[in-house]
Amino acid sequence: MQNDLTLTATEQNEMNWTTGAVQTNGQTYTYSVKHFDEPSCYGIRNGRVSKLEIRLADQVVLNYSRGWDVRAQDAAAADGTCARRTPRPGRSATPS
Repeated sequence: MQNDLTLTATEQNEMNWTTGAVQTNGQTYTYSVKHFDEPSCYGIRNGRVSKLEIRLADQVVLNYSRGWDVRAQDAAAADGTCARRTPRPGRSATPS
């Protein structure tokens, strides 16, 4: 199955944050990502992204903040109900 993706808006600021929206299958996801020029042990898979949040409407479907807080259970998480909350020690399972 192939999905068409449309990047509808992006904005990057001086604090290494990029925000925007992606449309796929008639749904619009918004995202915020904090990224750096060099890989880090805090990044996703030791990469350059240290924070990432993806939302569908007001529902967080994926969140990484120097570790996974909310993972998408699978590619069918499009309706926002499939988000699996996997809090790290010392973190709440509900978003604040």
